Amino acid sequence: VGNGAYRYGGGMWVSSATPCVITNCTFDVNGASCGGGVYLTGTDATIANCLFENNSVADSFSSGNQRGGGLLAEGGNLSLRDCTFQDNTSKDNSAGMRLDSMTSLVERCSFLENWGGDGAGAYVYGGDATFVNGLFAKNRGRWGPGVYCRVGANVELLNCTLTKNNASGPGGGLYVEGN
Repeated sequence: VGNGAYRYGGGMWVSSATPCVITNCTFDVNGASCGGGVYLTGTDATIANCLFENNSVADSFSSGNQRGGGLLAEGGNLSLRDCTFQDNTSKDNSAGMRLDSMTSLVERCSFLENWGGDGAGAYVYGGDATFVNGLFAKNRGRWGPGVYCRVGANVELLNCTLTKNNASGPGGGLYVEGN
């Protein structure tokens, strides 16, 4: 709680540690340039029953591309279950969670009242992501504040609810960037 890092993983940074299991944790009021709450890179991880709340990525940490307020995961495989991403912020994109070039299964997770840029709830950049029984509600941002799917991302939403998300651009609940 209340940690900061100049570049990656304000609350936690895990690099090439396989397998990685994170359960019953709270990541609150952490900040960094990338992965304000948690940053995973090249890691096969399971995250369950965790709260990502009030984390941020901002210019004050770096002048680079700010992404992944609650969680930024790049490469590897991710199983995410029964987690909540709430009130996370990002000036650039992906306030709640960003998945980059990986295979992900996201089950029974809630993305609530996250704010900032594109894909304020969840942003998927490349790779394969399946969301099952998810809730995306009251996220605010530019494009696709509920879920933003970037070119090259294969995304499935199964039995998910997208409600009351607010975009200043296109795709209030969901934005899919075409080829």
